[in-house]
Amino acid sequence: MGDTITFMNPDPDVDLNDTFHTLSYKVVGFVQSPQFINTIGRGTSQIGKGTADVFAVIPEQDFNMSVYTEAYMTFKDSVGLRTYSDDYTSKIEVHTKAVEQALTGMPEQRLSEVREEGQAKLDEAKQQIVDAKQQLADAEKKLSDAKIKLDEGEHSYQEGVDQLQSELAKGQDKLDRATKELDKGRAELAQNKQKISAGQAKLQEAREQLDAQKREVQPKLAGGRELAGSLKQIAALPPDNIPQSQRDQLVAGAKAADATLGQAVAGYMAGEVDAATLKQAIGAFEQGLNQVEQQLTAAEQELNSKAKELESGAAQLKTAEKKLAQGELDWTQGKEALAKAKQEGEAKLAKAKADLDQGRRDYEEGLTTYRQEKKDADAKIADGERDLSKGQQKLDDLKLPKVYVLDRDSNPGYTEFEDNADRLASIAKAFPVFFFLIAALVSLTTMTRMVEEQRLQIGTLKALGYSNGDIMRKFLVYGTLASVLATAAGLAVGFTLFPTIIYNAYGSLYNLPEVRINFHISYSLMSLIVAMLCTTVTAFTAARVELRSNAAVLMRPKAPKSGSRIFLERIPFIWRQLNFTGKVTARNLFRYKQRMFMTVCGVAGCTALILTGFGLKDSIRDIAPLQYGKIMKYNAAVVFKDESSPAGINSYHKLIEDTPEITGTLNVTQEAMQAVRKGVNSQEIHLFIPESTEQLSDFVVLRQRGHEQILNLPDDGAIVTEKLAKLFNLHIGSTLVIQNNSNDSFELKIAGITENYAMHYVYMTPHYYEMVFGKQPQFNMQMLNYSNHDSSFEDQFGEKLTANERVAMVSFTSGVSGSFKDTMDSMNVVVVVLIISAAALAFVVLYNLTNINVSERIRELSTIKVLGFYDQEVTRYIYRENMILTVLGIIAGDFLGIVLHRFVLKTAEVDVMMFSPTVHWLSYGYAAVLTLLFSGIVMITMHYKLKHIDMIEALKSVE
Repeated sequence: MGDTITFMNPDPDVDLNDTFHTLSYKVVGFVQSPQFINTIGRGTSQIGKGTADVFAVIPEQDFNMSVYTEAYMTFKDSVGLRTYSDDYTSKIEVHTKAVEQALTGMPEQRLSEVREEGQAKLDEAKQQIVDAKQQLADAEKKLSDAKIKLDEGEHSYQEGVDQLQSELAKGQDKLDRATKELDKGRAELAQNKQKISAGQAKLQEAREQLDAQKREVQPKLAGGRELAGSLKQIAALPPDNIPQSQRDQLVAGAKAADATLGQAVAGYMAGEVDAATLKQAIGAFEQGLNQVEQQLTAAEQELNSKAKELESGAAQLKTAEKKLAQGELDWTQGKEALAKAKQEGEAKLAKAKADLDQGRRDYEEGLTTYRQEKKDADAKIADGERDLSKGQQKLDDLKLPKVYVLDRDSNPGYTEFEDNADRLASIAKAFPVFFFLIAALVSLTTMTRMVEEQRLQIGTLKALGYSNGDIMRKFLVYGTLASVLATAAGLAVGFTLFPTIIYNAYGSLYNLPEVRINFHISYSLMSLIVAMLCTTVTAFTAARVELRSNAAVLMRPKAPKSGSRIFLERIPFIWRQLNFTGKVTARNLFRYKQRMFMTVCGVAGCTALILTGFGLKDSIRDIAPLQYGKIMKYNAAVVFKDESSPAGINSYHKLIEDTPEITGTLNVTQEAMQAVRKGVNSQEIHLFIPESTEQLSDFVVLRQRGHEQILNLPDDGAIVTEKLAKLFNLHIGSTLVIQNNSNDSFELKIAGITENYAMHYVYMTPHYYEMVFGKQPQFNMQMLNYSNHDSSFEDQFGEKLTANERVAMVSFTSGVSGSFKDTMDSMNVVVVVLIISAAALAFVVLYNLTNINVSERIRELSTIKVLGFYDQEVTRYIYRENMILTVLGIIAGDFLGIVLHRFVLKTAEVDVMMFSPTVHWLSYGYAAVLTLLFSGIVMITMHYKLKHIDMIEALKSVE
């Protein structure tokens, strides 16, 4: 719930949008439909793998179809009729003919509508071809215009390239000149920088020298001026007035300052030089000082002048640097502008080139696509024109459509359900009879024994004055009450449990509603009457016999039967070999002949019922492997369409040749006809005419049941299936009359009878077919054998086959065999119910008879216990007799089971099917083992009863 499913078709040529408006659906629920009651298979399909597995219900508006394809009808007079009844079938046949008569003009009307719709589609297709041709012409013109634009674009691109290269060359030339000027300016600036640096270095050196001279001279100048001042003062004084120390100091200072001045001062101090000379020397000395001072000032001024020149040069240099930096900036900006212009130009050109190349590629791709599509379009147009021609031809050659009026028998599960119901009904009619017989045997024995056990009470009641009617009423009430209660319990189980089990077993095969439990008064009364016959009537008969005796006789126990020589005693060779217990057992068996007969019959009946149940299981289980393993040996059957084109036939042959798993093929003609004979129900038969009889045994084996020799198809007769031969009492040399759909009769000579279990087939050669029908067979089917039996291979191969134009339907033997096997297996539940019921009945019969045996012989068993027999010996004493009777019953039951099995098969078989009559040896073993098992369980139960026998009470005399 909630999942999404999408409709698909494996045939790529089929567009589902022509049928549906919507292809994907969300699952919103799960439904069941009376149209598809079978859960295993839902019929065949002409798409996919060839079989219909599921069905979906969608809204009507989702169909993209202008007409309805099917119409379902109900009739008022059939509403209350039971399905499958003769009244229903006859009325539906009448209505079917009436509907066919009412739809007589429908094919002509539909043909006219189809031709009108087809012609409209053909005209539309013609217009589409004209439009396609115009689209090709328009596409060719667009390509031509695109070529012109591409050529113009290439020319414009080349002009752009030339213009960009020219402008870039001019800009580069300008940059080159600016580079040279910048290099020259850089060189001059470097040179001037060098000069200024050298001048500044020299200036700095001169200033340092000047400063050094100042530091050196200025103290001297100051000392000299001070000395000159002092000497001028001294010159005004006589030398003698000057202290000697001062004179020495002045002479030393003068000599240190200037040699001439020192000489003059010394001469003055010595009196050698007059004051005028001294003053003259002092003046000369001061003049020298002034000259030195002037020289320093001149040098400093010169340095300052040089410094100003250098500063001016530095300022000019800075101006030149700024100018050079601006030039470099302008050069850089120009270079960047040139690079940007180059980049932008190249980018524009690259984009233009890319656009041009893309346009060229698009044009080339478009041209290639156009040429390819033109080629494809031309081919499609040519194909379309051919298809138009073919379509017009097909439209003109359309034949009258067929209207099929089908009843429920065409539903794949309807007839199968009827067959299963008929088989179940047949088994239900046969088995209860045998169950009633065994139950009657048990009831008869039980009631007879009960009356005999009440012999003393009957005599006592008679002695007390009770009438025979009063005494008999006791037994009649007991028997009637037991019959009513047992019948009620049995009906409760029979009407509820068994129908539910069987119905649910078939529920796995069919979509069925919940089981409805109905109470059938007829079955209930029938069961009650049989039960009362077995109990009440038996009690009446037994009591009536006892009541004939008087009270004195009835109050005594019956005299034991006198012993007599048995048959074995007359055979000394055997009798002498027996020991004591063996002889006693033999005498007891033949002494109580009625009990022996009842035990053997009871065990034989139960064994027969169990064997019949297992035999039915074998017969049902063997059908599928025999029919679809030993007889029908082909793996797939491909049905061809009535009309196929040569291309479709060739494609089919190629598909078969290209499938390596295919190991053999056989073309076959199959036709459905009716076998008719007065006094016998008409049967649908399938004519089977192989193209070649040499390979027939590889696909279908013809042989008599129980024989291995293969039957060869003669040219002067037909081979029919065994079931058909039984129904029509056919033998070799007989004549079979068949009719076709037109009710034309044909006679076939029977040349052989072949084993077959499902459907009716008539095999003949193409030569004999032509002799009978006056025409050659049209092979409408092909049998296939292949080596890969995997289901996935069959699904894929089935899809390929159904997608082929020639194939109408595909049927795989594995699917048919599997569905048939599942249908047959559903009856196993019925068989199991029968086996369990028979086994339970066998247990009841053995327990009842053994219990009666022990009760009748209680005095005898007490006597042998008094004589010293141990409990185990007493048990074996009874057990030997029971085992012998059980074995005899099993042997008799096997023979009776064979007869009963064949009777049930004959009763349960439907006309179109034959069960395998073989009962496997294992089933005999199962029946015997179950019977012996129940016998052993009964004896174990009886052992505890024998251990607790009250010997004193049993041996009391009633005298």
